[in-house]
Amino acid sequence: QRFLIIIRWCEKMERENILDLIISKKDFLPNKQRQLCEFIVKNYNSMGILTISDLAEKANVGTTTVMRVMKALGYQSFNDFKKEFHQYTIDAGLSTWWHLQKSFSNKEGEVTTSVDNSWKEINEVLNATLNKNFTDNVYKTVELILKKESVNILGLRTSKVIATYFEKLLSEFYPKTRQLSNDSDFIFDKVSLLGEQDLVIIIALSPFTTLSLDVAQYCYEHHIPIVLITDNYSCPIASYAEIVLHIKASTNQYSVVPAIALIESLVIEIGKQTSEYSIERLEKLGDLLKEKNITT
Repeated sequence: QRFLIIIRWCEKMERENILDLIISKKDFLPNKQRQLCEFIVKNYNSMGILTISDLAEKANVGTTTVMRVMKALGYQSFNDFKKEFHQYTIDAGLSTWWHLQKSFSNKEGEVTTSVDNSWKEINEVLNATLNKNFTDNVYKTVELILKKESVNILGLRTSKVIATYFEKLLSEFYPKTRQLSNDSDFIFDKVSLLGEQDLVIIIALSPFTTLSLDVAQYCYEHHIPIVLITDNYSCPIASYAEIVLHIKASTNQYSVVPAIALIESLVIEIGKQTSEYSIERLEKLGDLLKEKNITT
């Protein structure tokens, strides 16, 4: 068994990355299959949010062509193919911790300060995130939240702080809010109590956890709607989500500012649309905290 493990590890180390694999094989495939491969190479960043039918339509080929390409590339299913793209983005250095490490390194000849660089990068990332599709999905998310009996928030590892902040802000005036990120050993105990009338919001910033993916798959199979917040198009959870809110990942430094900005935008819009009782609840809470000498 140990020998088999070593063999598989060696095979993995020697294997081409997925883009190189597609590029090396595409010219030997039939016209339609080559056309699909060329589309994938040009648009690989969006693979994580496309279904087979989406990909076929956008590449102007049939779904049978997609499956033939999967087989030609050595994949048993389209989901396996998308998971490989997810791994590629991590191996290529697009994970959160790589950004954190990169932001610590000194750049030769650099004259600007870390503050200057941070502010510039954050502004660029925020501007790159904001577009019509993103804004439309924010409003769709708010509409979905208000329809559901409960809003259940999940974020693990690097995403947990975002999930906690989201819950703390929203639960101040929206009592239907639930936190799933604590006690991850009991995550399926909690999720098993949910149904179609509930909503799960999964925050999955790179690198993603396998547990988040397992929860997403369970929710999908049991018809529990999912909203995904991610900074990577290749996130495999996207295939299970009803709505994907994609925030732009920074390229030169570690930052959660785009995620925080999105969370605050969602909370403010929910507050506006429930203002007939949310304002009153916040005022009542403020008075109580002052009365108990918790705040001034």
